[in-house]
Amino acid sequence: MEHKHLLTYEEEILSFTAYKNEVWYHISPPNEINIKIKIHNGYDGTFEREIVEVFPINSAAGDEKNILSDFLFNFLCNAPFYGNPYLVESDWFTYDEFAQLKDKSNEIIRKRKEEIRQQGKDNPLIQYCESKGLNPEPEGEPNSWQANCPSGGKHHIMISTSSDQWGCGYCRKKGGLKELRAFVEGDETVVAEGLQTKRSKGKKLKDFIDRIFKRNKE
Repeated sequence: MEHKHLLTYEEEILSFTAYKNEVWYHISPPNEINIKIKIHNGYDGTFEREIVEVFPINSAAGDEKNILSDFLFNFLCNAPFYGNPYLVESDWFTYDEFAQLKDKSNEIIRKRKEEIRQQGKDNPLIQYCESKGLNPEPEGEPNSWQANCPSGGKHHIMISTSSDQWGCGYCRKKGGLKELRAFVEGDETVVAEGLQTKRSKGKKLKDFIDRIFKRNKE
């Protein structure tokens, strides 16, 4: 299967390029597009990994440019970017076209986050974070939030309002409201106990914690 180059983009975090990624595609009529993403370290350009995914094609999209435009819009709306994506080069899209698609996707993300904000505003963990000035913010996925870490570091804790659990992969701490209060107040005993008593619930949150731990370490 031969893939064609769609675009190369960078993910910028705090004015530094964290990743430089190449997106390649192969359209499989009548209803699939095969996407290959080659991820490179933004600091030294070393190749890190490759992701291959298959997405459905919008049958009403029309010609190849429209199909790719439809894919890119959905990609910008839903991809778990580590930083703000910037176009480097593309065989199909100009910088202005990419910027327009990004603006449209940002509006979708903004509305999605506002819906999550309204749904989670009465959650005890969210209310507590707000009361302590930890600035909880929706991540863009249902029930998924982040807030400033009580440790004072420049990383975040992740919060699931569906399970009423939080976790910090960087500090290797997690728990419920009791453990969060203890973390904020510096009571390490309660946090350690929470890690033991919540092992049964921890599995449900494992991927959640692993993902942010990997993100913070990277």
